[in-house]
Amino acid sequence: MELWDAYDRQRQLTGRFMKRGERRKPDEYHLIIHACLINGKGQMLIQQRTDSKDCYPGLWDITVGGSVVAGENSSQALRRELSEELGIVLPEREYVPQLSVNDGCGFDDIFVLRNEADIASLKLQKEEVQQAKWATKEEILCMIKSGEFIDYMPEYIDLFFSLPDRHGDKIS
Repeated sequence: MELWDAYDRQRQLTGRFMKRGERRKPDEYHLIIHACLINGKGQMLIQQRTDSKDCYPGLWDITVGGSVVAGENSSQALRRELSEELGIVLPEREYVPQLSVNDGCGFDDIFVLRNEADIASLKLQKEEVQQAKWATKEEILCMIKSGEFIDYMPEYIDLFFSLPDRHGDKIS
């Protein structure tokens, strides 16, 4: 059973917990992270979700995403999710999200990082990820149009690709 810290509308911890899969209470939110790894060629590392996922099975997605578990902050969840889903180990330090979006159910912290991960050396978590590859912004936008990729707003994809040169951390 996965527990999440519950936050109020102002993103303050309430001291309560939420269980994955249970309906949230009104004015109760949880924290989610998303990460976009962008390489020096201007490509994003994307992953194809397994066909057994509850949400968006078989669709392509940005590098990683996941819920922040109770007791974690978004930086710790970023390191955990990258390690679990793709086998990418980030240096131990505090990472700051470039964006935070309230989607009505939770707060999404979005990290955009420079990275040159080698596809062949990734360790994909078989319960979560079928495959991974590098893709350009144009390729991702075409995949969204064709229904192969989660239906992010094109403006978000544009923004993700513009952030690493201005605000992104370079990781190796």
